[in-house]
Amino acid sequence: MYEFVIRPPVVILIVAAAVALAGLIAVAAKKQRGAATWIGLGVAIAAALALIIFLYRPVTIRVDRDALSISGPGGAVLPWERVTSAVYADDLRNSSWRPTVRTSGIAIGDYRTGRFLLSNGRSARVYTEQTDAAVVVQTGDAVFVIAPSDVAGLRDAIDASRTIPQSR
Repeated sequence: MYEFVIRPPVVILIVAAAVALAGLIAVAAKKQRGAATWIGLGVAIAAALALIIFLYRPVTIRVDRDALSISGPGGAVLPWERVTSAVYADDLRNSSWRPTVRTSGIAIGDYRTGRFLLSNGRSARVYTEQTDAAVVVQTGDAVFVIAPSDVAGLRDAIDASRTIPQSR
């Protein structure tokens, strides 16, 4: 089994810390601390925790002889018999597989997770940590664009693990 992890950017933690800090500063700046002040602090801390819980989750891609598994936000299990195509896009930025419009999910720099429209007009689930190259996996009803930092390793793991059913 091969495993690849796409980690969210640290900027999400920085923003969460800034939100919590802003709440603390607002409480410290008030001379009179009524219920509204403490509620505001609670809201700021809840918002910071929500940012961490919902946005700061790694995506783990596992490749074995039975399936390609994606765990994390929008995860899926793709048994090899459902995979119709797995191609390596070595120049993702100039390919028809380039994610262009986010329809749901998050995009911060090269980090992307969620649903995106591709430059070829198709919808895809996208998991990228870098945008130089990617592995594009297609099933009968979905497209997955996957680009961990070791995308060549993912390509090789898929090539080594994928079994194509023989026709009889």
